[in-house]
Amino acid sequence: MKKLVFSKPPINEVMLGVVFNKLDSFTVPYFGLLWKEYEKELPIVQQVRPIIDKKDATLEDITKTQRIWFIRSDYDNLLQVQQDRIFSNWRRITGNPYPLYSELRKGFKKHYSQFQSFIKKNKLGQIKPVKYQLAYINHIARDEQSLSCSLLEYFPNIFAKEAALQNISNINWRLNYEKIDNIGSLEIVIKPQKKDNKDILLFELNVIGDAGVGVSMWKWYDSAHSYIRKTFLSLTSEKIQKKIWGKI
Repeated sequence: MKKLVFSKPPINEVMLGVVFNKLDSFTVPYFGLLWKEYEKELPIVQQVRPIIDKKDATLEDITKTQRIWFIRSDYDNLLQVQQDRIFSNWRRITGNPYPLYSELRKGFKKHYSQFQSFIKKNKLGQIKPVKYQLAYINHIARDEQSLSCSLLEYFPNIFAKEAALQNISNINWRLNYEKIDNIGSLEIVIKPQKKDNKDILLFELNVIGDAGVGVSMWKWYDSAHSYIRKTFLSLTSEKIQKKIWGKI
């Protein structure tokens, strides 16, 4: 695959994740022991509200589920661990350049391997992946330079080029594609948002697939990344890619 480089990509966050069978034996004390495995690289620890997929979740479900963030000292990278999932996030916080998918994949693979070894060593059960997920969250700035381009110039292939749409000023759009290339489903979201009291557009591409559907875990991520890349390029105009985001 040809290398794709942007000097000013709109990427604000990337997430790679695995949802697996809940490990009931993975209780609070083990989170502290797990942190010792990551402490040198991810020295900051934060407890956050758990993710509960059940629509009828009870207070007991919430209190029995722990979700911990292990965060790098620059706050750009974090690893989220819960009894039924592990997510790796890169976030544009410090202004450091986007490290490219290959680096993020490498880091997540290392952390996931460490997690597997920890669970096995402490006899906390067997990790059985249920879902894989890869998400790219882009923030499109509505600064003076960007405002000189209409939304149709950014996303020329979303709407028919009818005269009534030429001056469209905002958008709130969501679309789901099911069973894409035997990977899973793709969700596309484009909607207005505020960041640092400034108007931006959130442009999210999120792929979720069932584990064990004929491809290995890491090949799944590569296929999902390829599909996200292809979708990003097809939905956004080449003019904007070069003029605003510095496509090389």
